[in-house]
Order: sequence, then structure tokens, then C-alpha cells
Amino acid sequence: MGRFVAAAASFVLLAAGCASAPGEPPAEPPSASPAAPAQAAGETPSPAPGPSPVPGAFEPSGLREDFKAFKEAKEAWRAARTEDARREARARLDGRTADLLAKWSGRAIPAQERQYWGTILREGGRLDDAAAAYRSYLAVADPASPNAVNSTTALVGCLVDAGDFDGAAAELALAAGTIYADLPEDRASAETALAYGLMRAGRLEEAAALAAAEPGRP
Repeated sequence: MGRFVAAAASFVLLAAGCASAPGEPPAEPPSASPAAPAQAAGETPSPAPGPSPVPGAFEPSGLREDFKAFKEAKEAWRAARTEDARREARARLDGRTADLLAKWSGRAIPAQERQYWGTILREGGRLDDAAAAYRSYLAVADPASPNAVNSTTALVGCLVDAGDFDGAAAELALAAGTIYADLPEDRASAETALAYGLMRAGRLEEAAALAAAEPGRP
């Protein structure tokens, strides 16, 4: 019996020695990967990343906010009644216009905001640039929107101011069946501006013919 116990003990020691190489500790089972630390109680979770910007999407430039101050200055000038008040209001409007021209010239302005830029440019006497700005806006505008109507009328007036009567007439003809299709009064306003411009330029027959053709007029 004693011999049997000794033999069994020797067999166990031999098996243990074969389980690992000499000089190395016995192999241990692989440990599990450490778990991510739990969120502390009351801690605000990090927000998920938002969607990436859509290429070509309209992003406001801030010009619209500046335009509001310009518009207020122009309305104040129009509302002034005395000569002194008009002179002071005109000086403020000219100063505001100069500031905005200096601030925004050369900067990227989305087409959706260029009607504002066109009005500022026109006030500053940069008529060719103003006409280009209005056209850029109208290329992306909803034809049924009030801004599109106002910008078309402003474009015609801008071209008249620049002496480009043929260009103004072309814009009127283009808008007659689209933007002005159901707005005879707005069309008449633009045609009146062109007629007065023709009169000032001495082109009386053309002015008379245009005035006679205005919708709603005898």
C-alpha cells in the first residue's frame, strides 16, 4: 500500500513538471479584456456627433443682419421732413453704406442673400455690380416670392439708373410672363421707372409707347 501511494505521488509530480517549461511559471488562463469604465452617477453623457454639413447647402453669411441696419437708415432718410433732418439722415445713410461696402466687398456672399448686397451696391453707386448681384439672386429665388418681385423691380430700376434702357426692357420682357404674370401693378411700376428714364434721356417716343402699353393704363 505504501508503495502504491509513493508511486502515485511521483506520477503527480512528473505531470506537474511537464505542464510548464523549466524556469517558467505554470501557464495561467487568459484574463478577460478590461471592461469600459462605467459612467459616473450624474455625469452627462457625451453628445453623439451631429450630421456632416451637406455640400452646397445655404449657410447665412450675416449680411442680412447688417442690411437691417442699412434699411433702417434709409427709411429714416425717407421719413425726414425738414431739410436739416434730411441732410443729417442722408449723412448717416451714406456712412452706413460706406461701412458695409468696405466690410463686404470681396467676401463670399451666398446667392440667396445677394439681393441685399445689390441694394447696398446700388445705394453706393456701383450699378453694374448691383445688377449682377440682383441677377445672381434671381437665378436661385422662388419666382413667386415677394423678394423675387422686389428684386426684379430693383434690377430694372438699377439698369435705368445706369442708362442701360435696352437691358431694362429685356428684363421687363423676361419677367412679364413669369414674375409679373399675375402682378400687373408691380409690372406697371417697373415700366414707369423705365419710361421716366427714357424721358430723361430724351427718348420721348419710346417713353410714350411704353407708357401707353402699361397694363391698367389708358
